[in-house]
Amino acid sequence: MVLIFSVFLGGVILAFTHAIYQPDCLILAVGLFFICFLAGRVKPDALLLSPDDSVEKNALFVVAVLFAVLLSQDQELLYATVPWGVNSIRGLTSAAGLLALIASLAAISCPGGICGRWVKVSLGSAAACLIAARFMVPVTSPLPFIDVFWINTWAVNDFLHGKNPYSQVYPDIYKGHYGYQPGFTYWPSYLLSASVLGAFKLDLRFLNVLADVSFASLLGWYSTRSKSTIEMVWPLALLWLAMPVSLFIIEQAWIDPLMLVLATGSIMAFRFDRLDLAALLGGLTMASKQYGFIVPALIAVGIFGSIGWKSTFRFCLIVGGIISLLMAPFLLWDFVGFYKNTVQILMTIPMRHDSLTMPAYLFNSFGYEVPGILLLACYVAVFLGCLWKVWWSPKASSICFAATFCYGFLFLMGKQASANYYAIVLGLALVALLEGIQEKNQHREF
Repeated sequence: MVLIFSVFLGGVILAFTHAIYQPDCLILAVGLFFICFLAGRVKPDALLLSPDDSVEKNALFVVAVLFAVLLSQDQELLYATVPWGVNSIRGLTSAAGLLALIASLAAISCPGGICGRWVKVSLGSAAACLIAARFMVPVTSPLPFIDVFWINTWAVNDFLHGKNPYSQVYPDIYKGHYGYQPGFTYWPSYLLSASVLGAFKLDLRFLNVLADVSFASLLGWYSTRSKSTIEMVWPLALLWLAMPVSLFIIEQAWIDPLMLVLATGSIMAFRFDRLDLAALLGGLTMASKQYGFIVPALIAVGIFGSIGWKSTFRFCLIVGGIISLLMAPFLLWDFVGFYKNTVQILMTIPMRHDSLTMPAYLFNSFGYEVPGILLLACYVAVFLGCLWKVWWSPKASSICFAATFCYGFLFLMGKQASANYYAIVLGLALVALLEGIQEKNQHREF
């Protein structure tokens, strides 16, 4: 029960804060994080619920409905300028909220409970509305005032015209407010994927929409692989699609949905012993964002602990080959520019005191700025601890829980964190929930 409650409370906190610093919400988030950690250490089943999982399934259904209703009340777009688009999104999210409420009433009244036909129809229709709303976001907010959108667009345009985006210096739309020189910081996995849309003059955020919908589809598909979770297909998909900050994240052009779906696909491939596919997706994950290495590293340790060094070597070889294939051309093109814009800028970027993080809390409350070396030591210690956990228990569920914990700690203790960072944690928590239930029941259908 703790895990589902954590996802619910995490979504509510993001809805009210957008990961902007608020001390009471931060303390609540940190407390919740450590409650999950202690529950998992003392009694892992406390994260999974009753033996028949009925309480958990009903709780998941309730959270999905509440999220749909919450999103229908506030779509949270900051730069929407197309009136008919705003009305369309408002209508779609309101319809989703209404359908979710109808589903809840049907679940209470009909004999089939949450498995009833009308419940599935209502939840499926609500999910379809939220998918449509996602595709409307780039149309409704075509020119958001955020550097990520503009730098990504400029970088893809430069790349398509034969320029190296990692060698460019882009305009600072914030006029020096945040104290760093803008550059294209994402790694080639995103650049090459976004360039496909850029070649057709499409808004690059449609890639994020496709990735976000793909993640919801993965959750639904994964649910069908076991009798114990097959009833959770629509509630899970709706819960993710109705995440209160989901439309906001798409508007802001943050690319984390792409990394999340790649990492999740890699975990699922490991779960079904498709190790080469896991390596392929793991390599793409690592080549998308700087912290994308966590899940592939956990999977590598899981393979070593469960199968042996030969399969681990093959996994690492494929991952390394994918990374080399994607990154080597840009490193050879301009090594200094690539390093400066994707590594050095993140090492020297100033701390954001308005972020929902513990370092921001310590600075704002006590005037204490945590030394960077201490933060790095904490990151390394937690990462090594997660690797040890997976080596000791080399299962897909261990990888899911370790990844959720590692990313949660990394972002809570980071120099800065936005809503997209914490959405990764909530997404991985849902994957951990699914794998935990399936592993506990051990009645799988392949």
